[in-house]
Amino acid sequence: MLGQLTTLLVANSLLYSKPEIYTEASTKQFKIYYILRLVSAHSNGRNLLSLSLIFWSTIVFAFIAFWWQSDKVKSYAMGHILRYCKERNLQLLDQTMVLRGLWPMRSGDGSLGLRRRYHFEFTSTGAMRSKGIIELIGRQINRLEIEAHLLPEDEENIH
Repeated sequence: MLGQLTTLLVANSLLYSKPEIYTEASTKQFKIYYILRLVSAHSNGRNLLSLSLIFWSTIVFAFIAFWWQSDKVKSYAMGHILRYCKERNLQLLDQTMVLRGLWPMRSGDGSLGLRRRYHFEFTSTGAMRSKGIIELIGRQINRLEIEAHLLPEDEENIH
């Protein structure tokens, strides 16, 4: 930019040093041409920087929004599993679920959503691990399956 300003100043001094060559109209055109060139060269670099900044900011924002929404859906599924296990006198092991699948899919009402499949482990006796699956489309629970498991021997835990 400093070089372009220097060029403009040199051109301006040349115009005034030889007035017999240049008319008043050509002087104004020459100045306008260099000013427009200076402004366009400066703004093009800034526009590209701005577009680049907007693009990468959008990508980062979309990633953070997706991660945040996925965490909310996982927390919702975890709460449902905890209630389900408590109702059946089961214990959710490790208090964790693992995402095993993520697919785009249409829900029952026709809207597009993500189908998430989580795997978890639970126990009924404290000795054996059993597996379960919960599948969600958006925030709706589509399927909940648990493996066959032993029921506790004492009668107060049997439903």
